[in-house]
Amino acid sequence: MTNREIIKKLRDNAELAWASYFYFDLLKDSNGIPRKIYQLDEQGQKIKDKNYPREYRETPINLEHIINKKYYNQEVLVNLEQSNDIFTKMRNRAKDSFNSDKLGGEFGDIQTKEFLKRYYLLDYYPKDNSKGLHACLFRDKESKQYTLAIRGSYDNRDYVEADAWNLLIKEQVPRAYYEDMLRFYNQCKAKYPVMTESKSLNVVGHSLGGALAQMFGLHL
Repeated sequence: MTNREIIKKLRDNAELAWASYFYFDLLKDSNGIPRKIYQLDEQGQKIKDKNYPREYRETPINLEHIINKKYYNQEVLVNLEQSNDIFTKMRNRAKDSFNSDKLGGEFGDIQTKEFLKRYYLLDYYPKDNSKGLHACLFRDKESKQYTLAIRGSYDNRDYVEADAWNLLIKEQVPRAYYEDMLRFYNQCKAKYPVMTESKSLNVVGHSLGGALAQMFGLHL
């Protein structure tokens, strides 16, 4: 590879590792039903529409919403139960009150457009924002190469359990993260067996994710 090709490869890997931090679990709820956000006007205000249950226009979340920073911090709505009885209305109000899910994309418009033009998102782990391993499986639309991208430490739960306790005190990668990584890989290769062929899979990660990526290489 030329120096230019090496730099491009490093840049692409860094971008994929960066993308692993985004909240793909917000695309659907635990029942596999797509979630929504409020549709905003040109001034960034919600659009009134009595045809919607909250009386504001809603739109299903897509990958652009997840990764583009112009939607950063926008509220992700819970899916409401469909009934008009008083108990259902009370449950729906409670769900809205306790919901704190928000979008967290960081790519600009051009980067978002180019990323979505180049990659498919095939799978992600976990399906919610629980603590522990977070990883994604992407595929390059042109080269057909698969990339397993592993997120690094992200919040206080990761910093305490993964970084402070395991990495600093015990001097080891947290076993649960490692086992979840292998479990996710096995799930992915069952769906996409071609990724096990020679030079078909690229593994990247940032911070703790980088350590896990190296351990994955040793596992293979």
